[in-house]
Amino acid sequence: MQSLGQKIARAPSDLKAELKEKSEALRAVREKLTLERDLLRLAMISSAEITQGYLLEGADKKRSQKIKALLRSLNERQPSASTVFDQVERALQELDQGDQEAQRLTARDSSDLKVNFQIGRNPVASCQDYASGGYNEALLGYVAEANTKITVVENERGN
Repeated sequence: MQSLGQKIARAPSDLKAELKEKSEALRAVREKLTLERDLLRLAMISSAEITQGYLLEGADKKRSQKIKALLRSLNERQPSASTVFDQVERALQELDQGDQEAQRLTARDSSDLKVNFQIGRNPVASCQDYASGGYNEALLGYVAEANTKITVVENERGN
């Protein structure tokens, strides 16, 4: 049986090991929470953030981090999902390149049934694609409701 003096003499090294173990566990939890926060920030990205190329924070919407830096960081921390982050980065690059070219756009009202049903397919497929979209059941509402107005915005190529 150990005396109280022996327990006290031994305690600092035990405490040090226990603190080190708890510190490593907290670091792992912090890394996991940081990763989840960054994934959520990417999932909740706004059009204003995409336009500026930065994540915006606070009521005054100050720039906090470049989106590309966030994507690189996520790519390093989550290599199993690197293809997703690469696709997002390529899409952002395409948007940047598209902004460099001025386009002439036209907007018009349309009551054309073909246009109404192709809303989720043209110019790119979306959740309202009549063939495979997750919300394609709502397309009939465009035709059935007489007060529904469809505004079509097209570039010079009709896209």
